[in-house]
Amino acid sequence: MGPSKEELANYYKNNRKYFDELAKHFKQTDTAYYNQYIAPFYDNSFVSIGGKRSGRPIIAIFVAMLAVLISGIIMFFVANKESSNVREYEKNGAKQKINTDSINDNYDIQSDQREMLDTLSTIKDLGDYEKGIMYYNFGDYDKAKKYLQKIQRNDILYKDAKEKLKEISNKKENSKNR
Repeated sequence: MGPSKEELANYYKNNRKYFDELAKHFKQTDTAYYNQYIAPFYDNSFVSIGGKRSGRPIIAIFVAMLAVLISGIIMFFVANKESSNVREYEKNGAKQKINTDSINDNYDIQSDQREMLDTLSTIKDLGDYEKGIMYYNFGDYDKAKKYLQKIQRNDILYKDAKEKLKEISNKKENSKNR
């Protein structure tokens, strides 16, 4: 028989090297004693010497809970910031929608044709020739004709505009003859 449970606890606490040597000795010579008295010291890190609870696990649990709390606070602020960004984006999106609607009323561009345009601001900046060509490419020949007829004789694009107007006339005649 070996040292008592209290003596083992004292060795474990004050002289760990001697305790480990005892453990090695009893593991080889008396496994029943080792399993009953020494193994619990190695198996249960939550139980300290003499069966009393150690303060280390409580500190570890406290630190873990503190980390979870801090990460929760950080996540709250990040989510709140994202939410405000989304609200700002939606507010700006509503302004954009209003601008889109007003431009569509002015130019009467169909929704599938709007997808072909890069930005709404480019439509505003287009000259009559570009608008005429755009509507021509969309197949809206009446609107294309309206803009192409606005091109003045002294304009460099006058000749091209007249050719497109002839093509529009030919396409309209061909569609009537069918």
